[in-house]
Amino acid sequence: MGTPDGTGRNIYRKLFDRIIRREYKPGAWLREDPIAEEFGVSRTPVREALSQLTQDRLVKTIPKRGSQVIGFSVDDLEEAYEIRRVLEVLALERGINTLRIAELAEIRVAVERAREQDDPTLHARVDARLHELIIESAHSPRLAGLLGSLYRMMQTFREIGFTEGAIRTAAAGEHLELIDAIATRDVARARALLSDHIAVSKSRVLSAVLRRGL
Repeated sequence: MGTPDGTGRNIYRKLFDRIIRREYKPGAWLREDPIAEEFGVSRTPVREALSQLTQDRLVKTIPKRGSQVIGFSVDDLEEAYEIRRVLEVLALERGINTLRIAELAEIRVAVERAREQDDPTLHARVDARLHELIIESAHSPRLAGLLGSLYRMMQTFREIGFTEGAIRTAAAGEHLELIDAIATRDVARARALLSDHIAVSKSRVLSAVLRRGL
């Protein structure tokens, strides 16, 4: 079963976000009837959402008992970064020659402007846009879907990683180097820069998460 459609997708996203943000703690039970009542729907779209969450390994279904939250741990976060690194480098290799110079120039300006602002959310948004461009360039719906799921899981933690000024400055410098390598179609350099950037980002985010005791 794929990602639920319509109402089911909306419920899925809401429940997904609550699990990632730990509003639903590991071990909590997600009951169909209360969720259906909250969203004003039948049990069918709720069941679809819970099925997708089970596929995402955020929830486990126990026969005759229901759906129980597994959660998303620091170890899961580390694994997500490693999978993301491999898949995003693949996307870059496939699409580097299709990325338009005008788009790269636009995102470069955005990175430079964000670097001057003390706004973690802005930095996270610009960072996400650059990586979205790379993913879109591969023109692979399946690859985009896999990476999209990983990004949703990582988003809250990625924003935490931009809370420190030194990290924002370093990340912006890495982004600018990467953009320049892509613009000159230097595949080997762009691939190495992207791989290193994601690996370093993983270390930064894990350090920030551990310091906060999340």
